[in-house]
Amino acid sequence: MIKKLTAFVLALAALCTMSGCSLSDTSWVAKYDGRQVSAGVYIYYIVQAYQSAFYQVEDMSKDVLKQTVEDVPAEEWIAKEAMDGFADFMATEQEFERL
Repeated sequence: MIKKLTAFVLALAALCTMSGCSLSDTSWVAKYDGRQVSAGVYIYYIVQAYQSAFYQVEDMSKDVLKQTVEDVPAEEWIAKEAMDGFADFMATEQEFERL
């Protein structure tokens, strides 16, 4: 009986921890001026940065993320490039709204 109760409690705890991410709204990644920016926009910039890094690494046949780009670990370089592109996108959107 104790084993069944322990298994039930552990299963319930696992269920609760896994549902944390799915209960929140994951359709957007940032807000500015009350507007939400779609997660797809950020994903686009991540993919673009990864493709750019792919063509800049020393050996294209190896895992890009285990190499360096411009003397920076590729993972860090990709994250920075994606955030820069994402910030440019948000600035452009704000400028269009202003005009």
